[in-house]
Amino acid sequence: MNFRPQDNLSFFGTLGLLQSEFTDFPFAFVPGEFENLEGREFPAAPNVTASGGFNYEHQSGFYISGSGSYTGETFSDVANLDATRNEDYFLVNARAGYRTGPVDVYVFANNLFDEEFVTRRDFAAGNTGTVGIDVRPNARFLISHPRIAGLGVQARF
Repeated sequence: MNFRPQDNLSFFGTLGLLQSEFTDFPFAFVPGEFENLEGREFPAAPNVTASGGFNYEHQSGFYISGSGSYTGETFSDVANLDATRNEDYFLVNARAGYRTGPVDVYVFANNLFDEEFVTRRDFAAGNTGTVGIDVRPNARFLISHPRIAGLGVQARF
């Protein structure tokens, strides 16, 4: 959804709702021993996602924008084990700058409030292929990016 109350001001928003469920999924936790995971949620599939933000551009060339996004909790595995549940999180990003002709100079901040959250939890024997933090033998967590702030210059030709 987009809303533009003035030529130099706009707002936007999205909402995503998802209900994922295995209907018939025989799975072997132990080789040769199958369990049907019917009714369990897909991994990495949040029930709710939402985002929103704004853009404001002054006639002088100065501008500012901000956005926020929400991701509901997920599981990292097909079994939906509590140990692999990833909590929901909310991120805020901001940018402000000055644009004149083909040149844009700006400052930005992603993950403005430096939110820390886990995006994946792996518990597997010999778990060495995932980049993340080793929290105990055979366990690896992928965590959020920290706050990133910077200065940018962009020229278009």
